[in-house]
Amino acid sequence: MSTRLIVFDLDGTLVDSRRDLADSANALLAACGAAALSEETIGRMVGDGAATRRVLAGLDLARHFPDAMVVGGDGPFARKPDPSGLQHLIATAGVTAGDTVLVGDSVIDWRTARNAATRVYLAGYGFGFEGVPLDQLKDGEVIVNCPAELRAML
Repeated sequence: MSTRLIVFDLDGTLVDSRRDLADSANALLAACGAAALSEETIGRMVGDGAATRRVLAGLDLARHFPDAMVVGGDGPFARKPDPSGLQHLIATAGVTAGDTVLVGDSVIDWRTARNAATRVYLAGYGFGFEGVPLDQLKDGEVIVNCPAELRAML
């Protein structure tokens, strides 16, 4: 079975944005008179899918991702683990779920892939990885320990 569509989660998988998110959140907390939170605490809150296209543009990555192939939590589809966004990408690419792999770092990504009947490669280096139930992984659900390993698999 060959992979014809590779779908990437952004935060924690494709982009390590935890430090930037923590700095921004802590600036807002300080402005409101609240105590700062640790980078790790804020990292566990990430995953609600805001401002995907803006993040890609800000990192000069948008040119690699056609608008029709970018789905974020702030778009027209239900948020992950609902499979509708992933299913839209599969249909847009004209492939099947069996020809698709979702690369993510969290239990939400894992559930999304299962709900869409795709394979999943889980980024063990991602900041959402700690909640993945490793004892429940099945065939086609692979842990990747570094980006270079992911590249070799794809």
